[in-house]
Amino acid sequence: MIPRRANVRNWLIAGVVGVLANAPAFAAQYACSGPVNGVTVGPSGMVAAESAGGQHWGYFCQLGATVNGVSPESCKGILAILLTAQSSGKSIQLRYNDSIDCSTHLTQQAGWTFLSTWYWGPEILN
Repeated sequence: MIPRRANVRNWLIAGVVGVLANAPAFAAQYACSGPVNGVTVGPSGMVAAESAGGQHWGYFCQLGATVNGVSPESCKGILAILLTAQSSGKSIQLRYNDSIDCSTHLTQQAGWTFLSTWYWGPEILN
């Protein structure tokens, strides 16, 4: 016969393991890099780029308005960095804070949406 105290301990351990196994993945900070294969500014001032930092036509910001946590002044700077990287053939790096990875950003995230978990960059590499 198993002592009562050991039995309770085993049930607690099993419960904790079960909860942790079913918990969602925790967010992590990571960087993605890649070339800037296209830059666009839409009629409403939305700034988007193709392949920049491992994403697919994501919106960074909007010229003339504070959107996605980016001021109009910062948006001008982001646009300048994207255009500089594209014209010079250099890659950029973006930093994200979420539970996915760079390949997921590039292949599974819908284009033409805001980069919701992006928190730093673009940074020109090389």
